[in-house]
Amino acid sequence: MTSHQATTKQFSSAPATGSDFANPATSSHDLCRRLLDIEHDFFASLERAKHYALQQHSETRARSFYQISDFDFFIFRPEGFVASLLVQIESYDYGCLSPLQIDDSAVAKWVLTQYAPQGLLLGSLLQNFCSPANAHEKIAGIIHGIHATQVGMGDLEQNHALLFRQMVESIGVQLPQISSEQFSRHLDLLPSSSNLSAYRLSLSLFAQEFDAEILGALLFEVANGLSSIVRATQAPITASGGSSRFFKLQAAQQHALIAQASLAIETYLHEAGMTSPFINRADISIAYSRILDGFMTSARLHLQWTSELGTLIAQGYLDPLNEMVRLVRRKGPYAVGYHPRLSLAQKPFDEAIVGDALTFVEELAKTRWITPGDPDNSLLLSKLIAFGGPMFRIFSDAEVAIIRNWISALPAINAAKAARPASALDGDTPSVPLLPERPWVSRRPGGHVVRKRREPVPARTLYFKLLNSERYPDARNDAGEFAATWLARSAVGLQRDEQAIAFTDYSHQQLRSWFEERARQQSSTYVGPEQVIEKTREEVIAEAIQLCPMILVDGAWLQKWGNAGLVDTRLGTLLFKIFSDELGNGDPQLNHPNIYRQLMAQMEVDLPEFRSREFSQWHGFTDEAFEVPAFWLALSQFPRRYLPETLGLNLAMELSGVGGGYRTAHDELRHYGFSTLFVDLHNTIDNASTGHSALALEAIEQYMDEVLQSGDSARIAERWQRIWTGFRALSPRPKYWRERFKRLTYPY
Repeated sequence: MTSHQATTKQFSSAPATGSDFANPATSSHDLCRRLLDIEHDFFASLERAKHYALQQHSETRARSFYQISDFDFFIFRPEGFVASLLVQIESYDYGCLSPLQIDDSAVAKWVLTQYAPQGLLLGSLLQNFCSPANAHEKIAGIIHGIHATQVGMGDLEQNHALLFRQMVESIGVQLPQISSEQFSRHLDLLPSSSNLSAYRLSLSLFAQEFDAEILGALLFEVANGLSSIVRATQAPITASGGSSRFFKLQAAQQHALIAQASLAIETYLHEAGMTSPFINRADISIAYSRILDGFMTSARLHLQWTSELGTLIAQGYLDPLNEMVRLVRRKGPYAVGYHPRLSLAQKPFDEAIVGDALTFVEELAKTRWITPGDPDNSLLLSKLIAFGGPMFRIFSDAEVAIIRNWISALPAINAAKAARPASALDGDTPSVPLLPERPWVSRRPGGHVVRKRREPVPARTLYFKLLNSERYPDARNDAGEFAATWLARSAVGLQRDEQAIAFTDYSHQQLRSWFEERARQQSSTYVGPEQVIEKTREEVIAEAIQLCPMILVDGAWLQKWGNAGLVDTRLGTLLFKIFSDELGNGDPQLNHPNIYRQLMAQMEVDLPEFRSREFSQWHGFTDEAFEVPAFWLALSQFPRRYLPETLGLNLAMELSGVGGGYRTAHDELRHYGFSTLFVDLHNTIDNASTGHSALALEAIEQYMDEVLQSGDSARIAERWQRIWTGFRALSPRPKYWRERFKRLTYPY
């Protein structure tokens, strides 16, 4: 074997090496896909994610990627610790390729394709860090602000992942949905390309357990920004007329994101008491080393990836011959059985095409089907894969381009070639089947697993467990049953009771007309500031107390809509904007639950710590006070499965109180000298013109647009009924008499 053949063999096969990549069940991209569709197989995916994160941390330490002794934590102030990490960033970037060295658009496209698992999942690391359980805290607010910036601050055109997609599409790279099998099957991804994204997604599912590691990983992500090998693609992208908005936004926001990530770490260490002179060295070492685990593991995975890309490019991985060899390796198995009378280099064709791919390509170049240096006159392109040929549409446009480049690069052959006897390929015209689509495992809508029914968990208990879901992962089963039962009750009487469906034949015009009339009716219920306040001071306080469990998880029904795969859609952007507003957009002073806490303090109500069991069992709350918020928290666990119901509930919640109820509450609070800020805020921010009510309406219209386009009247009616069921679900429904004998079921 020549040295050229050895190099070609090495790099034409590089992406397929390694057991992790060869086995889809264990590959990092498969893990990404599972975690993006976590509703399908939640518990198995959760277990895989935790194992992956712990495995990566162990490997970082085992490889001596850093030594704890390198950092004297005992003398470090948080600010100095962060600064020491930032200084090291450049050493973890593979900088051998300057922008001038990536002057080929094909190379740029390949690099960006390899970056796609990261680019399409920007922000995923932080997607679960800030939740209704901790959004009132300073550090959660900081993290939410960073995450909101990454996903566009409620503006889809500023979403980093979407801008990346737009950029690569502007240069002709079409990316499937990253959660699909098609993504990895067609993009020739290197094994290392998904490692960092799999790590970030895995950490995100354990925002409490891995909080310090997430902060370390975050600092690396924002400080490293786009690696030099990715930045090097900007020049050829610009030269080819592609969009560079992604690069510009990343550069414009990087300094602010670094400052916020640094502040988050400093806040974490201060709040953990790591600056106290009384804390012992062991505790300090644990706190700092966990942050280092996240930072250094990210650095290791990033360095592994950029080094591999740089090495492959430098050593000819993208040369036409290597690309052609990889194409044959991918397509060959699908060609077996369609060439029984053909041979190549004295071997049966079906055997040759799944044998040594390099040998196959070299022998193919000698046949009459190839004219070296002249793809237009090569029969493989002009006859076999042309319209009417036996291989028409066997190859995609990108694959045809690979074949053309390979033929163009073949060395010229002397005229004696024409006189040589025809190759064995001169037999019957080959026929190759189209690539079959890989079947997807069918499952019930929403992908939920049917389990044996258990006794329902009390709302108080479920509320507490879902606020501490990492400690009680099995609460997800209880949440599914609680939500399904609640929705089943809400669906009873859908067509006939006092809150019956407003209209049966859905149209945007009917929905908007109903919405506007409902808003007018609510406004008309307000008597005016001259009304006599009949409630006593004690009654006003008592009512306010019972609202605490609900208001302290304000927006909880939308908490998963900041997640990758949801927030990077137009519908998801609307829902995330509402959720972010409820949390104060990262500012604890604007956080709606915190504003209500101030009202409780003014009323001299001393509540137990919010996430504690004491809070959920506090004698000052009735059982009924937990029913609606427990439903919110339960429903939020299934954003895809219960999307129509979530949209209906969202409209009901945002519209409730606007115009009438909030103004009446304002007068009652003011009458007894209490702050009216909470109700005033909601009366304005939820307004029916441009506020949350209007956004909730728009979200339904966007969702139903796609349903209407199907033209399926049964489907349209079903989705509209599900939306209205969600609208009705804001009001608790009584337990029906038939439930004594058989539980209600919800069919979705």
